[in-house]
Amino acid sequence: MRSQSAFSLVELSIVLVILGLLTGGVLSGQSLIRAAELRAVASEYTRWVTATQTFRDKYFMIPGDLSNATSFWGAAGGNGTGRDGPCRIAMAVNGHTGTCNGDGDGTLASQSSGILNDASMYWDHLAHAGLVEGNYAYMSPWPAPQVIGVHTPVSKIAAAGWFPCHTVRGNFGRGANNMLILGKTPWSSAACGSGRSTGITGPEAWNIDTKIDDGQAGFGRFTATNSYDAQLGCITSAGGFSAEALPAAYVLNSNTQPACHLYVLLTP
Repeated sequence: MRSQSAFSLVELSIVLVILGLLTGGVLSGQSLIRAAELRAVASEYTRWVTATQTFRDKYFMIPGDLSNATSFWGAAGGNGTGRDGPCRIAMAVNGHTGTCNGDGDGTLASQSSGILNDASMYWDHLAHAGLVEGNYAYMSPWPAPQVIGVHTPVSKIAAAGWFPCHTVRGNFGRGANNMLILGKTPWSSAACGSGRSTGITGPEAWNIDTKIDDGQAGFGRFTATNSYDAQLGCITSAGGFSAEALPAAYVLNSNTQPACHLYVLLTP
């Protein structure tokens, strides 16, 4: 008679245990990676705020708004003013030299014409000052497409980018504020519009907010709204930032839709 061989119950048990350990290790590793990405949001924000404050201490204006930037780093083109078309066109090329001047009004606001946009030069001025790494092109006002990594640094989370602007969003006890917004394209830098989801859920946004601010979606220096491509899932109100008239809270239940778009205060 031919002999037949097969795995014993002990051997099968060992295999199942090994598979269970491998699966658990993979899931644990993914959790650790995700936790590191979320911590990066807070560390990146702190880094940009510190860079902005250092820039202001040295040049007495905020990056992007510096009205004599070309005196330090030369003009990218034309006469170097933000209104000058040749300067903006030259600065829109990734890898350009020189820069353009801001208007020196203390804000990153865009003029209604959509031509002079201090926020569009924020990262370029910081890079010229040696406070951030890289070379960042002029960020044309909406609806021109913005490219993360070309117009703004890449965040470690969900391939999102940090976009500067000037907006009334967020309850900070005053009028409009200079803000950094973590999100994806499409992006309206001229209007501080929402971009696509960062891939952050309501509980994750609440966790970050609680660590660096007050844990409230519509108050403080860290706020959130539902992203452009998801009307619900991050906060309980589509209104988002009108906290006084339309209170909003983070969605912390089983709805884990990655629908958050984050706004953080840049300068007081």
